[in-house]
Parts: sequence; C-alpha cells; structure tokens
Amino acid sequence: NTGGNSVIDGSIAGSGNITRSNGNTLVLQNTGASYSGRIINNAGTLRIESPSATGTYAGADAITMAAGTTLQGGTITAQASATVGTSTTGIVQGGAITYDAGTGNTLTIAGPVSGTGNIAKSNNTGIVVFNGNVSTDGSMTGDGGGFTIGSGLTLTNATNGVLRAQNGNTLTFGAAANVNVRRLQLGTGTINITPGATVTSGGLITSDGSGNVSTVNQTGGTFNMTGTDNSNGTGASFLMGHWGNSSASTYNLSGGVLNAAGAELSLGWDSANVNFNQSGGTANFLGIDLNDGRGNAAAYTP
Repeated sequence: NTGGNSVIDGSIAGSGNITRSNGNTLVLQNTGASYSGRIINNAGTLRIESPSATGTYAGADAITMAAGTTLQGGTITAQASATVGTSTTGIVQGGAITYDAGTGNTLTIAGPVSGTGNIAKSNNTGIVVFNGNVSTDGSMTGDGGGFTIGSGLTLTNATNGVLRAQNGNTLTFGAAANVNVRRLQLGTGTINITPGATVTSGGLITSDGSGNVSTVNQTGGTFNMTGTDNSNGTGASFLMGHWGNSSASTYNLSGGVLNAAGAELSLGWDSANVNFNQSGGTANFLGIDLNDGRGNAAAYTP
C-alpha cells in the first residue's frame, strides 16, 4: 500500500513471515495473533499495539526494521503508550531507525536491539524505554522527552559510538543499566545516573551547543570515565561547558562513585556558568582544571 495506512485488526494464524514493503504506516492492533513467523518491515512506519500483536516467534530477529523506518506504539486511531515484544523478542536494525513514542506516551522496547545504524528518538515529549540489551555500530540520540536505559547498552564504534541527549531530553540509566559508549554528549538535556547503574564512557561533554543548558544528576551507581585527553581544548575527555552564549552546565554528585583516573575535570571552555556540586558519593579525579585560559567562571563545591 503506497497511498495510505494499513491496519491488521483481526486474528493472524499460521507460519511464515510477514514482509511489508512500500506504504506509509502499517498498524498491527490484533491482540491475539498466533502466527509463528517474523515481521520484516522494509519501509515506512510500523505501529504495534501490544506484545501479543507480533505473534509467537521468540528470537532476537523477531522484528527486522530496514534503514530509514520508524517504530511506534498505538492503533490506527492514534499513537499510544505500548510495549513492543517480550524479553525474548528482539529487533534487528538494518540501518538507522527512529523510535517514536508520540507526545506524552511511553514506548517500551522489551527485548534486545541489535544490528547496524543509529538509534534516534523522535523530538517530542514521549519516553522511549529500552529494557533489553542494545548493541549497534552507530550512535544514539534522544530528542526531547526521555530515554531510559534499563539493561545493557553498547556503542563503542571508533567513529560513531556517541550517546547524546538534546532538545530537553532526559536520559536515565536505571538500576540494571550496564552502559559502554565511546562518548556521552549533552546539549540542552539531563542525565540521571541512578543507584545500581554502571556507566562507562571515554568522554563526557556538556553544553555541547550554543546556549545549551546541561545537568548531570548522579544519585548512585558508578560512572567510569576512561578517557585520557587532558588538552586545554574541545577534545578534552571530561569537558563541562563546551559552548557559550548563556549556556550552563551542572554536575550534581550526591551518591555513588565517579571514577576519572586518567582525566582531569575541566570546568568551562566557552561557558561562563559551570558548576560541580558534591554533596555525597565519591569522586576520583586525576585533577581539576578551573583555568582554561578564557577567564570563564567555574566552581567545584565539595
């Protein structure tokens, strides 16, 4: 169907794969599908109402999403909060994919995500939750709303491998999160590191855009900074306050452990409003650099 949306609202039984080509939006809103095949989405948007709409196939390749496609939750009437798959029902990406919760909704991806390409969250107030292990050779970007990582996340490609929150996105690492990325970047957004989470990154850069306001809240867990670039420049591994023009960066450490044995905490580059506030937890730094040579205000408050 290339001219409009399609919906499957009745029971689907039997074996064999469902392969979708062309078209705008295909909606699977049947709640008792018993077919045992896979879903292969080669184009457009795939909207799923519930885990039972995707049949009985259990495997990491239960749903294949081609490059440039979009995954949503809901029915033919509208997007809505939904859970896609189960803990044993995975998604394979064939390239860059958009996960779109829709405004005010929560889209939960219950199983693993693997394959290639970037992961993007649509720019709206919705929340996308990944409860299975996620591994791709691309980067991951949250636009607006929220991203929640509830299990493993691996983004270690030497060229890509960036996890970024921007446009007001809140990136939360849950109690079971085990994250390994090449670099964390914050535009205007918030990172929450909660008790039980383990986050390993080669670098952290905040206020990564003109006028961007960034906040990191670590209430527990462990944040391991593995980078060792201590140059007085934008390539520094632990750079808080990259851009100016009324940007601001704050790191609030109230619990857990922050390890940066090979990286200095560089407070400020172009930003004149950078603060590291420690009210609890443990911070292990190679050093703290409050003098970037540009005369911008920065503060470390233990």
